[in-house]
Formats: sequence, structure tokens, C-alpha cells
Amino acid sequence: MPAQRLKNKPHITIPLVQSNKKNSRDSQSILSPLSAALDNDKSRKIYYSDTGVQQEGEVDAEERGIPSTMTPHELHLQKSMNGKRKGDAMAAGDTGALSPKSAGGTSSDQVQFVRALTPLGAFSIATEVETNLSIACCGLLLEGQLSHTEILNLLEERLCKEHYRFRCAVEDNNFVEHSSFDVRRHVKYLRLRQDADEEVELRRLVSKFMNVPLPKNQPLWECLVVEGYSKGQFLLFRIHHSLGDGNSLASCFISFCDQSYEDLEKSIMDSIQNSSTQKAKLESGKGKNVLHRLMNTLLMTLWFTLGTVRVVFKWIWEAIRGPDSITVFNRGGKVGTKKRVAFLAHHFDLEEVKDIGKQYNATVNDVILSCISGGMSRYYRDHVDRNEVGAKHFATNFENMRMSIPVNVRKRPLVKRLGNKFGFVVSRVPIGNGLDSVKRLRLVKKAMDGCKKLPEQFASYYLGKLVTRLPIPAITSAFGRLGSMLTFVFSNVRGCPVQLSVHGHKIKELLGFVPCPSGTALGFALLSYMDKISISVVCDEKTIKDPEVLMQCIEDEYQHLKAITQNPDMKQEAYGTFAKKKNTAE
Repeated sequence: MPAQRLKNKPHITIPLVQSNKKNSRDSQSILSPLSAALDNDKSRKIYYSDTGVQQEGEVDAEERGIPSTMTPHELHLQKSMNGKRKGDAMAAGDTGALSPKSAGGTSSDQVQFVRALTPLGAFSIATEVETNLSIACCGLLLEGQLSHTEILNLLEERLCKEHYRFRCAVEDNNFVEHSSFDVRRHVKYLRLRQDADEEVELRRLVSKFMNVPLPKNQPLWECLVVEGYSKGQFLLFRIHHSLGDGNSLASCFISFCDQSYEDLEKSIMDSIQNSSTQKAKLESGKGKNVLHRLMNTLLMTLWFTLGTVRVVFKWIWEAIRGPDSITVFNRGGKVGTKKRVAFLAHHFDLEEVKDIGKQYNATVNDVILSCISGGMSRYYRDHVDRNEVGAKHFATNFENMRMSIPVNVRKRPLVKRLGNKFGFVVSRVPIGNGLDSVKRLRLVKKAMDGCKKLPEQFASYYLGKLVTRLPIPAITSAFGRLGSMLTFVFSNVRGCPVQLSVHGHKIKELLGFVPCPSGTALGFALLSYMDKISISVVCDEKTIKDPEVLMQCIEDEYQHLKAITQNPDMKQEAYGTFAKKKNTAE
């Protein structure tokens, strides 16, 4: 077979191998093109040491340490913010990082592609601050181990070639692709310390890189490969929000898997249509003639117009009320650069959560949000030092806390292209410990039902596109004020209901980590996969020092709500308590 240059990689000459499958991936066929080229270069890995220094060595070679007092955050901040080569000089060997000069395009580094950022993509960059970076993270736990060469080939062929944003740096609000792009610069390795508990060590490493800036002169993503984890191979993808929102990033990872897009789209659509709510929507649209569809369009237009007016008044009222009171969960917008994470991976049974929700006519979101608010209440009650700032105030003021929920405004849950097309809704949830679990769930459901009656996600989506026309200082100031008014962010991304695999290795667990807006200290992410639900929390280290305890409190609240639902006596007691308090209030 004649040699042919790989598209967008003119400095590597490789044989072209084509797959003979139409709707599925031949996981063996893609390993030869880039493998041969990289093997000639000894396929060197890039490591992050515990001091934050990048290190290189041959595959399976011993890690070589270089003394440094810089933390990972300080090192990357110096590289990305200053745009100097000083950080590269501290690395062992030549990591091939692009310099600002090469990023601008020279005779050896030619610009091959330019496309403007979307308004929301530019917005994510304009509102980014040092304490809250707009970097979304996704963790994959694979069964078995992928070799270094396999990882490079999979990323090159399945992500970078199919999604141009993975090949482009961001310059002056444009995606710019250069001929010097090399996927090897975006794959880094981490090693778990053998003398520590591997679960604790994994959380420590993920926490360390949760708020580390990505180099601005390279495509804004990287893949961290964790070595030494007994459960399998853990991959942590760190992707800037300018490339896409949570829904589109989750969809783009389908191209990283062996399964075809068409098959997975069918599986997801089948799971959506199996829900009673979606069935009712589909059946209500059957048999409608042109006149009925026209009337529905007019009614939707009227609903959107009047609803937008109500949304504006809602936002004005929330602005008048001011930020949430300073509590143990909200420091009034004062957050630091260090983040801590905790997660319950592949933990909750999706059908079980749905069954609990059916007892109270609640959704999965309602149940999980109720458990989060109840877990925060338990955390305060059992694990907070009363002398801590905000604890005394919180003990006597059990007010509802604001949260923000990003909402996908696309018509379909699965998309092929990366992009930012989401709005948000702002609501309040009860966190006070004067509530039983059932009453809390009912209050959460009432709040969420109120949000569904308004087109807030659409209004905020179009407002975000307009705001990008303002000066950057004004955008940063307004967005920072909005973030400081929130107590936490909650994100729910629909995952795949069927088993996924990467080059024949099954994906055992999927995790998502939501980036918090400026001034917000807590972010919860919910991700479903194979009828299981994973929950993660990203928190400011100054606000929540032990997020593992907070996650255990959420688990305890869920088990308590489950017991109430399944035990008739406990259920009657909860309903009686709720009715008694209601009658007393009247």
C-alpha cells in the first residue's frame, strides 16, 4: 500500500489503512498508522511528578525526578498565563510544547484552519478566573490496560480527526489549527503512590489537577492516564468549556468508543421513550392535523413570550434579594485555587431511584437533589465545627439555598458536533435540618416544577449570546456577581444505557466533574451509565475540607429516603409528620 500523509499531520508519513466496516469500528485497523511513526520515536511518555514537573522516558522506563518546589498549579499557570518558555525549560527533555511564536505561525508551523468560536465558547473564556477555571473533566475506568501507542492512535483517529476543535488552539476568539499539532503533547501520565490507599490517592490526584490551567498556546484539552490502579486503567480527560458543553462532550466520546453513533443513538432514544413522561409527550403529538400543529406553535410562541417576561422579573427579584447568606457552604464568593473532589462511582441503581420518585410523582433529578440537600444538612449537623465562620448563622436561619442547573436546549440528547448550546435555571432547595426527608423531596419537586413552567433555559441561552458583545471587564464582573449569589451548581448529563468499550476494553465506570462559575464553591455532577448513577462533587478546599464525608452524608440520606419508601410504617410516620406540621402552620 503506498504511503500517504495523514491529514493535518504533514510531518509524519504513514501507510493509510481503511476500515471495512460501515457502522462499527475495527479496533485493530487503526493501530498501525500512527504506531509505526511513534515507534520510530520510541513512543516516549510524558509524566507528571508529584512536584508538578513534566518528565519523559521510554515506555516502561523508570521515572526520572527533577527537584522542584513548584506545584502543578504554579507550573501550568506560568506556562499558560505568561506564555513564556521558562516552564518548558524546567521539563526533562523536549516535550514538544508550542511556543507563542510557533503558535502564531512560522515557516515551519503553518496555519491550516481558522474558525470563529461560538458566542458561548467565547463567553466561557471571558468569564474564566484563576480560582474557577472553565475546564470540564470526565473520568473513564477501563477494564484492562491500553498501551501508550494504542491511546495515542485512538485519540488521533477517533477524536482529533473527527472533531477539529481537538486540533485547534484558541487565538483571538478563533479556533486555529497549526501543522505542528501533535497528539503526544496532550497525553500525560500519573502514578499512584504504592504506600497509600489507592482510592484516597486517586482522589488526591484528580483533586490536584481539577483547577490546573491548560496551556493557552495549544489545543485546550489533555488526557491524564493513571498508572498503578488495581481496578483498571483510569483516564481523566480535561477539556476546556470553549470546545463544548457537557452534553456535546459526552456525545463526542462516543467517537472514542468502539460502538457506532447510530446504534448508541437508537439505544438512548429508546430509553428516553420508555419513560412515562416522554411517552405522554409522544402520544399527545400523534394524529394531529395541520391546524392542531399550527395552534400548538402559536401557543408555544405565546408561552415563550410571556414566560420570558416572567423570567426577567424573576431575575430582578433574585438580584434585589442579594446573595445567599454566608454559611459553611457559601463564603460569599471568596474561593481559592485549590479544589477537592469526591465521588460515588456507578453507585446508585437508576431503576431504584425511579421507583422512589414514582411514590411521590418525582423525577430522578428531584430525588437526587433532595438527597444532596439532605446530605448537606446532615453534614452541617454532624460534622461542622460550630465555631466555624457561618455555622452560627446557619444554625438559626434554615433558608433555601440558590443553585444553578445547566440545561441542554438542543432538540436531541445526542449530537455529533461539539458546541455550546445550553442555558441555565436558578432555583432554591431546602437545606435546613428542620425537615424530614419526604417533606424535603416534596419541596424540591415543587421548586423544580416551577422552573419547568418557565422558558428560563432558553432566555438565559440567548442572553448569554448577547452578553458576549459587552466589554470583557463588564462580563467578568457581572458573571462573578452571579456566581457569588449561588451556593452550588448541579449538572445532570444523560449517559449511555448500554455497555461501551474502547479498543475491546469495557468501560466499567464513567464520572463527570462540573466546573463551577466564578465565586461558587460547590459543584455536583450526576452521570448515568448502564442503568447506574454516579455522583461527584468538586468543592473549594477552604469551604469543604472533607468532601468524602459530604458524599457519605448524601449516601445516608438516600438510604434513609429509600427505607421510608419501602417501609410502610416509616412512610406513614413521615407523611404524618408532614401533615401535622402543615396543619400547625395553618
